[in-house]
Parts: sequence; C-alpha cells; structure tokens
Amino acid sequence: MKTLTAKTRNSSIVPIRTCVHNTLRLLRDDTRSSAQPSFSYSLSAQIYVDVCKLAVKVNDEKVFREAIALFSFFLNNDVDNDLLALDTFAQALLVLTDDILAAVTVNTDIQVAALALLFDVASKLRVYPEAVHAWFTRVKEDRTNEEISTNIPETVFEMDADRTSFPLSQHFLNHIHQEGKTGDFARTGLLYIYDAATKSDRLETWIIESDLPRLLASGLGALYSQLSR
Repeated sequence: MKTLTAKTRNSSIVPIRTCVHNTLRLLRDDTRSSAQPSFSYSLSAQIYVDVCKLAVKVNDEKVFREAIALFSFFLNNDVDNDLLALDTFAQALLVLTDDILAAVTVNTDIQVAALALLFDVASKLRVYPEAVHAWFTRVKEDRTNEEISTNIPETVFEMDADRTSFPLSQHFLNHIHQEGKTGDFARTGLLYIYDAATKSDRLETWIIESDLPRLLASGLGALYSQLSR
C-alpha cells in the first residue's frame, strides 16, 4: 500500500471511517442471531488486521475511535478467549494502541479509550493467564505498514531483560503518574499484570529478569522521601 498523498488521504478518511463503523454495526446486529455468520467470517478473515492497517495509515482521530470500538467489541465477545491468545490479534491491537498513545496530535479522550482497551486486555489476562504468551511482542518503532501482517514474526518471544518486550506493562508505566481515568486505568492495569504473573511462570520470570523491580523500587523510594518526617 503506497503512502497516501494529502489530497487522497483527505478524500479517503470519510469512506474508511464509514466502512469501519458499518462493519461494527453489522457485527453487533449479527451477534443477536444464533448462527452469527458475519461474526464468524470476520474472525476467520482477521478483519481486525486490515482495520489496524487502515487506522494507522490514515492517522485520523475518528478512524482511531471506530477502530478502538471494533477491537473492544471483538475482545468483549471473545467468549472462549481464542482471540486473547492469538498472536495476530494481540499484535494488531498493540500496534493500534501504540500509535494512538504515541501521537501528540490525538485528543486525550481517544488516548484514554486506547488505554481502557489495554486495561480490558490486562483484566482478561488476569483471569486467563494462559493467554499471556501472545502479548509478549515487540512493536517496532521503524515498522512499515507491510509489517502489520498475519505472519507477524515479532511475536516470537525471546526472554531478555527488555521491559518493552511486554508493551502492556510499558504503556501502563508511562501513565501511572497521571490523574483521572488515565491514571486509574494505568495503575489498576499494572496491578492486574502483576496478579497474572502469579499464575504465569513466563510472565513472572520476565518481570524478575527485567528492570521493572528496580524501577518500581526507585519510584517507591522517591515517594517515601517526600513523606513528612
């Protein structure tokens, strides 16, 4: 997919946003039926990967909002938690939220929605820690659109001391100091991750071998030094 020119980009945003919105509306209607053919097809076709590609490419707030709603819908309707443990779904969601949270031009409410989506992931991993393996993935800063594919080789986890190997934790750490919903999602989400680590040897080992314990100890030490004598 070639880089969009300014004119082409502006003319493409509205139909893209409408397409994602209509897809979500169709899926919501479909879940009311017993067969759910559209929902089943959307999962087998991995349309969330295409939605991620489009949202990242156009970099539009309203498209981001529709994409977050679509991913949230899939996550909340993942009854058997098959998607939660699927590398392609995890990678697409992480790429989308990484772009939103890294963008300085995106409204705060959209970033809160992205963090809320990550919080939903953390809350589900707390209950289903066997799906943690899919979320050990490195989101490359220099990735191109073509790297967001159904193959996604970056999802192969290599045990190292790099806390960016588990982006959920990194995003929460970046926002734990903030007030309001953003800070609440980040602080509680981080606690959920640590709770999941008590049930996942892989996550527990990663936390111990990363620099997170030293980072948290430093933060607690700084807070303690500010207490009244």
